[in-house]
Amino acid sequence: MCTGCFGVWRNSLGDPNYASTYYTYLWSLVIARDLLTGFNPDDLLDPGPAGKYRRTVLEPGGSMPAAQLVENFLGRPFNFKAYQEWLQVK
Repeated sequence: MCTGCFGVWRNSLGDPNYASTYYTYLWSLVIARDLLTGFNPDDLLDPGPAGKYRRTVLEPGGSMPAAQLVENFLGRPFNFKAYQEWLQVK
């Protein structure tokens, strides 16, 4: 057992930078789960959705806001639905 781990964990939670980083991590998970809805669940390498993802998200890269890239791929703004469903399954 790690005898000093509690102190490290406690200090991390009290660090305001940790909170903002964790919040960003959760947002990225929400968006990632929603992005998966644009793919064929039985074949994530299906060339149709994979090509669309490449053209609408990867190729434009940082030339526009990330939310716009996601909307271009999904055809709608991202939302929490896929993330909520994923949480219920787990």
